[in-house]
Amino acid sequence: MRMDHLIHVNICVSDLDRSLEFYRDLLGGVVVDESAKDRSEFMESQGETGDTGHRAAFLALGDNLRGPYIDLLEWTTPDPGRPLTWKSIGIPRIAVGVDDVDGFYERLSAAGVDILGPPGTLKVGRSSIRAFAVRDPDGVLIEFVTRQ
Repeated sequence: MRMDHLIHVNICVSDLDRSLEFYRDLLGGVVVDESAKDRSEFMESQGETGDTGHRAAFLALGDNLRGPYIDLLEWTTPDPGRPLTWKSIGIPRIAVGVDDVDGFYERLSAAGVDILGPPGTLKVGRSSIRAFAVRDPDGVLIEFVTRQ
């Protein structure tokens, strides 16, 4: 047995509507499912204790309506914490492929997104990538990458 493919990445958000404006409206994610629950028996079966009430949205990237997805979750009573940094243990950032990283950079700059720096190029194996990173409305690092 082995891992086969990525299903989704979960991002806990403080305001689902604001995050949908960012991930759906600005970045072009496609909402494939939304839900709101006062209690989640599924989350309780997975070991979550306490209040499991939440609002959620599953977003597909581009035309990939069968995933992988970005799963945005706004908990009724979120745990305190802060976004991870580049060096944090865990999942500090998510990298998303785009067809034109420089065009995407210009678009997000014009929209006033918190951009950490201009696109840069990095050799990876026999090829290279061009990428830049931003912070989403809750400070989560999102990296946009074009393979060259």
